Amino acid sequence: MNYGQLSIHIVFFLSLSTWMFLSCSDSEELIYKPDIDIDFYIGLSDTGVDVSGVSYNIDRALIIPFRKTGEGVDDTNFIPDYSYVTHKTIAQGGVADVKLHLMAGAIYKVLVVGYKNEDYTPAISSNNRFVLGGVSDPVSLANYAVKATEPNNMPEVFACICEASLNGSSIGEAFAADENISISGNLKRLVSGISLTIENVPKFVTSVSLISGNLIEASRLTDAMVMTARSEESILEVVVPSDNKISFFRYLLAGGATYSTSLSLDILVGGSTKRYLVRVPDSETTTNNTFIFYPNQIIKVTGDYSKIDVGFTLTHMINLDDDGWDGNP
Repeated sequence: MNYGQLSIHIVFFLSLSTWMFLSCSDSEELIYKPDIDIDFYIGLSDTGVDVSGVSYNIDRALIIPFRKTGEGVDDTNFIPDYSYVTHKTIAQGGVADVKLHLMAGAIYKVLVVGYKNEDYTPAISSNNRFVLGGVSDPVSLANYAVKATEPNNMPEVFACICEASLNGSSIGEAFAADENISISGNLKRLVSGISLTIENVPKFVTSVSLISGNLIEASRLTDAMVMTARSEESILEVVVPSDNKISFFRYLLAGGATYSTSLSLDILVGGSTKRYLVRVPDSETTTNNTFIFYPNQIIKVTGDYSKIDVGFTLTHMINLDDDGWDGNP
């Protein structure tokens, strides 16, 4: 499954400087070599929208170089080079310039993560809504993942591995830091979403809880592969009816067909609760009343309270064959 992409272009231009690099690995001797200065700009266009139909609102980019330490160019041989990590504000529709240093001659792959500044800071913070890092030892690009602080309250996250070019000719993701190298990439939305609206909710209903049968806790940043999942049910959101209507919306890390999940509604009336399975027709993202969440896709469900034990309607059928964000109405 190729998840859709938001057209955020990242272009890096390299030139030699005279900085010195101190290796992060405890097992290596200290290495002193000239660095590469990378100038890059990030241009934004309005091809990505959120569930409200407005343009995306990520405003930060975290750039993480991964340096080759073993034989071969598979991701297991690339470890995060934290000495050269940097982050930068992204201006909506604008251009941001920054310098990134890399060890001259060393072989790298570069991971870029996009997010909202209020959702994450590279410093350890109790306010972070997700964390970044390896899910096992040794940490490498092959197991580098985003993990939701609260899987039922995931914010928007974008990521990409940059592609390198040598003198204008593409050479793939891995590159030796050199003044003739340029790298570029398109940030891709990792999250999926569920939108559920129920009309004509009786006044005697105190609250309604949306329950998921399982939740994805961590996804690999390079391809959205599930790294860890929670198999027990979880409360996604609790809503009190307003104007005889309830509306749920949650971003979720995507699990694909392997981690399809049921959704249920717990209806609280007075002091008692009754559970109803969310029933919907089969589609590309629903089967046997289970939901399949793909990156950059949103499933929208609507219904009348009188149909709560019968079935609801999929009001927005997503298109899995293009790269567009299907969150817009």
